[in-house]
Amino acid sequence: MPQIERHQPLKKAAEINVGDVVWTKNYEDEEFVGPYHVVEIRAKNISISTLYVLFDSFDKTQIQVRLHDIYVPIIEKIEPPRGHNT
Repeated sequence: MPQIERHQPLKKAAEINVGDVVWTKNYEDEEFVGPYHVVEIRAKNISISTLYVLFDSFDKTQIQVRLHDIYVPIIEKIEPPRGHNT
């Protein structure tokens, strides 16, 4: 599976929705692995056991992870130029 480029900053996800593109962390070598697509959110008890089903489009496999193991890219917001109506 491809590794994310080293220059792309990631942060832990606060909220995930179906259709989002995310990464996970390989704790053996501290590398980020992905991209994965969120295809399902399973919850038996929403407060403690929400599982996110991720799909790897390269290997055609699914994995289940918890929110604290999911990372998303940091996308900086660019402010519009002065005098530009948006």
